Amino acid sequence: LDRWPVEAPEAGRFSFAIARRDDAVEVGRPALAESFRLPGGYRLLVARDAGDLDLVRRRFLGAMLWTGGGVLIFGLATGWLLSRRVLLRVARAAEAGERIAAGQFDRRLPAAGRGDEFDRLAESVNAMMDRIEGLMRAMRIATDSISHDLRRPLTRLRARLEPALGQPGLGPDGIAAALAEVDRTVAILDNLLRIARAEAGSASVNFSDTDLAQLVEDAADLYRPLAEAGGLSLTVETEPLTRPVERQLMAEAVTNLIDNALKYAADPGGKIHVRLRRRPEGAAEILVRDTGPGIAAADRARVVERFVRLEPSRASEGAGLGLSLAAAVARLHGGDLVLGDARPGLSASLRF
Repeated sequence: LDRWPVEAPEAGRFSFAIARRDDAVEVGRPALAESFRLPGGYRLLVARDAGDLDLVRRRFLGAMLWTGGGVLIFGLATGWLLSRRVLLRVARAAEAGERIAAGQFDRRLPAAGRGDEFDRLAESVNAMMDRIEGLMRAMRIATDSISHDLRRPLTRLRARLEPALGQPGLGPDGIAAALAEVDRTVAILDNLLRIARAEAGSASVNFSDTDLAQLVEDAADLYRPLAEAGGLSLTVETEPLTRPVERQLMAEAVTNLIDNALKYAADPGGKIHVRLRRRPEGAAEILVRDTGPGIAAADRARVVERFVRLEPSRASEGAGLGLSLAAAVARLHGGDLVLGDARPGLSASLRF
């Protein structure tokens, strides 16, 4: 240096400009320095040319600006595309919801098949809609069927009671026949109430540890005289098994399965087998197998709905509630009613 920098403090770091020649051209460059006070009145200045460092700094800042700008633009573009994609799926779901609200209960939320949260939500809502649609279909069937099934005993009841208007007394036989029609009507309503109670969930019922073997034996003993009178063979096979169940509803379900088997295996020589066992996975199973005509595979899912009967004329006794009650009781206990082919006949299995 040809002179002491004016910017230099007595002691400490500072920066100042220097001139360097580059190809006979004088170029101003920055310098970083530090001054020291030495003994004897001397001063020391240590500095370095910071031009390269300043160039690196400028390039680094430029690169940061360009990179930051690129990242910002990319982020905005990506966010816009993702938001459009998400909003499009939301719009499709909203459209499906509006159509469902308008009465198109067969519509479902679209799923992209990616297994993401939107697909999981769509699957949950669609499963709920399947359940609601099934209940509404069952309600429509019930409305049509109950009018038919209740009209018949009520009409007969009226026919029995109407002659009493012109007679001093109805007579024991007429009263008994009228009471039988009343009992049939009440039985239909009782079964509907039992199904509603089972479908209401565990909050409305009382579970208690129950000896299932004894429950199955009692149900079979109730129907054994009817089986013997009809020339049918009713056998029971059980093993010790205790489960927390709603005893009354479970007994109703088992007796309904046995009653159904008696009804359709009514030919002399028919066989009905009732079995209680623990399945390999630990579930309890109550199986009722008969040698009747059975149920076609295409009708097994439909036959457990309320008031569904495979007899189009609905001329025989019954309201089509037995299997529906058994299925509702199975669901209440966290299980299923499984219908299968007994070759020949039907196998109805309560698994829970």
